[in-house]
Amino acid sequence: MTKIYKEKRWNEKLQSLGNITDKLGMPIDKRIIETVAALNLLGIKTTQSCEGHLSHGSSYPWVNIGPRYEEKAYNNFIESIRLREKAHKAGKRAASIYKQSRELKNKAEKAMLKEFIKVWPLLEEFYGKRKPNLDTQLTVTDVSPTQGNIRSQGAVFQNIRTQKERKQKLKEYQREMFEFGEFLKQKFLAS
Repeated sequence: MTKIYKEKRWNEKLQSLGNITDKLGMPIDKRIIETVAALNLLGIKTTQSCEGHLSHGSSYPWVNIGPRYEEKAYNNFIESIRLREKAHKAGKRAASIYKQSRELKNKAEKAMLKEFIKVWPLLEEFYGKRKPNLDTQLTVTDVSPTQGNIRSQGAVFQNIRTQKERKQKLKEYQREMFEFGEFLKQKFLAS
């Protein structure tokens, strides 16, 4: 693909993402939208994101990856929960229902892990020449059977930090996510 074609796809993806809103009608945050665009253009499915805020939500940037909610894998997970509840309400350990529930949950987890594993080589390449402190370094963690989460490793400690520390760490985490997004963008444009 030519550079002009890649840039056109990049701009189209940003425009498309600019039209997406969450359940509250809020658009994708400006300081994370390019990271989301780059992940999508590199073939990684994203479902939610946040640039990080001190006033609400999480005080660190993150991007959730995994099958989108309308996809079969997500629906398999929801069905697995319904089946577990059905077996539980029946007042008996209905082995076949529990087995079916586990199988559906495993299918959902496999779909998430297929997205999850695509991110690892990108992080390895990104950190091949960079050596940030462990607190700031991005990682991927599972947050549910259908969702993985890209965020800084130290983000988990934000709730026990002072307001001043949270503010400083938020800036560091945002810078790291932004730089990862820039790396992904250049990788897409150069591919």
